[in-house]
Amino acid sequence: MIFDTRFQSGACYNDVMMVENQNLETPAKHNWANWIIAILLGSAVVLIGVALCVAISRRLSDLSASSDPSPLTLPLLSGQTNNQTTVNYYPYTRRVDDHYLSDTLVFITEESPHQILLINSNRQQMGKSVFAQSSNVNFFDGQVWRRADDDTLTSQAEVASDSVITAWQIGIEQSRVTGEIISGQAIVDGWSINFATDRLENEMTVRSWPGYTKFLSSSHGTITISGRTMAAKVAYTQIYSMNTDEIQFANTHLPLESMYAMFWDEAGNFYHIDVTDVDTPTPVYDSHRLGIWKNPAGQITRIDQVDLDLDQKVPPTHYHAVLPLPIVSQLELNTINSLPKSNRANTHWYLQLVEGTATHDGHQHEGFGYLEYIKEW
Repeated sequence: MIFDTRFQSGACYNDVMMVENQNLETPAKHNWANWIIAILLGSAVVLIGVALCVAISRRLSDLSASSDPSPLTLPLLSGQTNNQTTVNYYPYTRRVDDHYLSDTLVFITEESPHQILLINSNRQQMGKSVFAQSSNVNFFDGQVWRRADDDTLTSQAEVASDSVITAWQIGIEQSRVTGEIISGQAIVDGWSINFATDRLENEMTVRSWPGYTKFLSSSHGTITISGRTMAAKVAYTQIYSMNTDEIQFANTHLPLESMYAMFWDEAGNFYHIDVTDVDTPTPVYDSHRLGIWKNPAGQITRIDQVDLDLDQKVPPTHYHAVLPLPIVSQLELNTINSLPKSNRANTHWYLQLVEGTATHDGHQHEGFGYLEYIKEW
């Protein structure tokens, strides 16, 4: 909440003194009783005003000094999920500060050898109508990974044109309810790539509070290179935050191991897995084992417990994931190619193209996808 600075104690005291002086401007013809009454009234006004200003000042001080206490130090609130599993909840207070927005598009061509286009734009508010935009584009042409980055300042919250994302346009359907499409152009290592999505519905909710709202869509689209257009699977994630303090940024070293994957099988199923083990949790980031399944009919099931095994190579070359009830699926993912995403000390961070199988309801289907593996120590 924004408070008018005129209510600071000094300003309030000056306003009261002006009232006092006006009360003391009494004509000389008034008798001594009137003088005494005026003095008493003026003094009372001053005392009341000072007391009021002190109270307001203390309240402002309390508000400015207050912040959400670390959830790790708050008492737990117990509750149960729909399947009667007991879980713990932390108290949460909504706050508004500098905003943060992020858009990520993943295109994987359906034909082999699979090509991957990853487009990411993050905008962090730095003041009124000022956003620091960080863009990166990663492209795997079936043989070689390429990467390009750009940082710029912009006055808009939407993705702004820069040297790597040269065009970005969103269209929303007339009802303004859920449907949207995105098209644009990316430049990486001299390659000009046009991209376009089919309908995106933001149908999967990953996080859902004002400090960190994240939606995920699975759809189809195309990428066009040198006049050749290829059909592709598409995943789109968008993040909105009304308070950047509730976002755990990757530029902060945090000992953890994380596997983040998106996988499509030939039967039309889509799987999203985010398994992260954090050695030292922070107030805004902790371990999680998220699994989401979207079946061919578009029905979505989400679970918060995924069992994951992976080999000990760097980066891993094989992942085995089990998604228990109510999904009951198993994924076998094998790495086809990897790109180091970070050269920071004590960090392994890789982008990976994976192929493998998904087994559900006794049926096994081949598929492909995209995976990020991170390990920090």
